Amino acid sequence: SRIMPQPGYLLSMSQTIHVEKDDTLHITAKPHQWVRQLDMELSVTEGDYDRIAAVTGTLSGVERSVDIRKGERQGTAAFVRSTFTVKGDKCRISFRLIGIVPAERQMLTVDINFSNGDTQSIVSDLSEQMARFHDSNAPLTLTGSLRLPVESGVAGTIEGWQIADGGNTDAH
Repeated sequence: SRIMPQPGYLLSMSQTIHVEKDDTLHITAKPHQWVRQLDMELSVTEGDYDRIAAVTGTLSGVERSVDIRKGERQGTAAFVRSTFTVKGDKCRISFRLIGIVPAERQMLTVDINFSNGDTQSIVSDLSEQMARFHDSNAPLTLTGSLRLPVESGVAGTIEGWQIADGGNTDAH
C-alpha cells in the first residue's frame, strides 16, 4: 500500500505517574520521535541531463504504521512515491518515514521521462544504506551517481550510493 511521502513529524510519550492527593509533581517528558527525514541526491555523471523532463521515485520496504501505546513499529511494509526536483545535473528527493521494515528490502525505483518521450526505469537496492535507519532521528542523506542512457536501447544505472556525513547532531 502507498503512504504519504511527507507526513508531519510524529512524537509520542508514555509514562505512568503517581501523584499524591493535593501534591504537586514536576516531571520532564522526553517524547520519542517516530518520523525521520530521508534525503537523496543523484548527480548525473554520464549522459545529457538537459534531456530530463521529469523524474519520480518510489521507495518500497518502508514502515506503514506504529503502535504508539506499545511504542513499536508494526512491521507492515508499504511504499512512498514522490517527484524529484531536477536542477542542472542534480536530482533531489525527500521522504519522511516512520521507519523501514527490516525484514523487507528497501528498493528505490527511479522513473525518468525524457523530453523526446522516451522513458527509463532504474531500480536500486538501498537496504544496506538504510539498515541503521532507526539508529538516529537526524536526517539521513544518501547520494549516488546517475548514468543516463547515451543511446536508445541502453539502460541507465545508479551507482556509488553513499551515506552523506551530516555531522554528529541529534534532532529532537
